[in-house]
Order: sequence, then structure tokens, then C-alpha cells
Amino acid sequence: MSTVSTPPCPVCGANEATAAYPVRDLVLHGQGTWTFARCACGHGTLAPMPDAAVLAEFYGQLYTPENLEVMRKANESGFDRGLRRARIAAVVAALDSEGPVRILDVGCGLGHFLSELAVALGTTDAQGVELGGPAADATEARLEQALGAGSGPRVIRRLFDDVTLEAPADVVSMNHFLEHHPRPEQALAHAASLVREGGLVEVEVPRGDGWGIRLLGRWWWPHLPPQHVHLFSRPGLERALRAAGLEPVSWGVSGYPLTLSASWVHRVQNTLGRRSRFANNPLMKGVSWAAGLLGMPFVLLFDATLGPLLNRWQGDIVMVVARRVRAPSSPA
Repeated sequence: MSTVSTPPCPVCGANEATAAYPVRDLVLHGQGTWTFARCACGHGTLAPMPDAAVLAEFYGQLYTPENLEVMRKANESGFDRGLRRARIAAVVAALDSEGPVRILDVGCGLGHFLSELAVALGTTDAQGVELGGPAADATEARLEQALGAGSGPRVIRRLFDDVTLEAPADVVSMNHFLEHHPRPEQALAHAASLVREGGLVEVEVPRGDGWGIRLLGRWWWPHLPPQHVHLFSRPGLERALRAAGLEPVSWGVSGYPLTLSASWVHRVQNTLGRRSRFANNPLMKGVSWAAGLLGMPFVLLFDATLGPLLNRWQGDIVMVVARRVRAPSSPA
């Protein structure tokens, strides 16, 4: 394995990592191939890091009506509802305030979690941060429906790094946001600076040391380049939180449904089928269908039996609620 240069690791600060394997976007089927690399501390990253122009082009094309509908259906699925319930329960259990609280949800998407958390905490002082215009509009509408009309915009439409608040928040949530940020250690430090002392920062990310990525490697679909530029291990996330002045209070582990089945479909499509170099070969098209169908009963059986057990033990999603105990240190 070769060594590649990287920006400073958000966990240990190292400037090099070991190249593991090439990755592509298996879900949205975007163009390009990246190298997934692991730092000696276990943190995973893309190498080279996609530059600002590549990321701007990607996110500029993300919020199509079709993609928004896919996001809406995903948010309203039983799986996503379950994740939100677990987050809300963890925040409610850790919160040390009984009165109305101030909430800031970073990367609020379509606003499902923000509105549900605000209702659960009995507050109307809820704001989101979201750059995607259509998603921000959807969040504004959802919050108005759930909480009533506000005195001003409830979505801050700028980079999180540039966000300021008139008064500290009681809860800052960052769900599936850190893996997108080029410098997640800076984002954690900024979140800590926006929350009051004793307040909470809740984080959920795809996990870089779960069973799925260890077993499937490049065929693990949540790699999602160029969106996911960082993948934290659980120890690495804890180390980064503590460096930002945040003390973990509770942890939760979960996993994606049908992990092995999705990997099998993507692998067959990209090596033999319609997304491979054999896409226009009628014979290989038949071979890909046969291979896919032959393997499907076995991967479905795995996902129905062993998958849920592995998700409880070392699933590919980690959630943590942390309390601000001191001022964050200056990021490197």
C-alpha cells in the first residue's frame, strides 16, 4: 500500500495516510474516482481532497426536484424516523434545562429532525443552517407548520463556519454533516463556541470502523464521494469532541438496512452489468442478471439474520450527545 499526502487529520493532525482502495459514487453515479485512505490513527479520508470548485459544482446540482423527492421519501421512511427518535431521546435525557431552549440544527436538510426536536422540547426557538435553497425553503415551511409563524427566517443560508448567534444555543445538532466538511475539527470547535457552557452538541455520522466498511471496502455504498470527505472511527470522534471542549454523555450505534444486499447489487452492476465496461454487451447483461439473482437469496438472508445483530454491536452509524465543559481549543 502506498502513502498519500492529506490535509491535517482532524483527529491526530498527521499529513499523510495509507491508500486503501479506489471509491466511486455508487448511489448518485457521479463522475470521478477517488482514493480512500486511512490515517495511522484510524481516521478515513478522500485523497486528494476534492477542491472547492468540485464540491461547489456537485452541491449546485444536488437539489433537483427528483433528488428532493428521494430525500423526502428517505426522511419519511421507518429507518430515518427511528434514527430521529433515538437522537431526540438522547438529547432529552441529557438536557439540564426544563424551560424553553434554543436549538440550532446544522445541515438541517428538509427540516424533519429540527421540527420534531423542537416539538419534543416544547420550544419555538429553533433555527437551521442549510445552503441548499430548495431544502431551506422546505425547512421553513415545515417549521411554520409545526411551530407556527416565526418573527423572522428560521433557516440561516450561509456556510456554518460563518454562522453567529445573538445568544448561545442550548442544543446544537449536526447530523450527517461532519463527514461533508473539509475541516470537521474546526466545525466541532465552532459548534462548541455557539452552545452555552453545559449545553449539548449532538452528532451523528456514518462510521469508518463499522462492520460494513470493514467487510465490503470499496463496495460499501455510504462512501459517497465527493460528498463524504471524512469518515470517523468511534475513538477518533471521541478524541475530536474532547479536543473541542465537549464531553461525551451518551453514545448510540445503529446501521443501514440491507447493507450486504445493496453492496451486492452495486458490485454486480459495476463489474458485469449496466454500469460496467460491458454495459453494451448483451451476453454480459445476461450474465450480470444471473449472477445478481443467484447471490441475492444469500445476501438477503444475511441482512435479515446477522445484519441486525452486527448493527447493534458495530453498526455503520454512530451518534453521540456531548456536553460543553470548557471553551474549545483553537483548531490547527
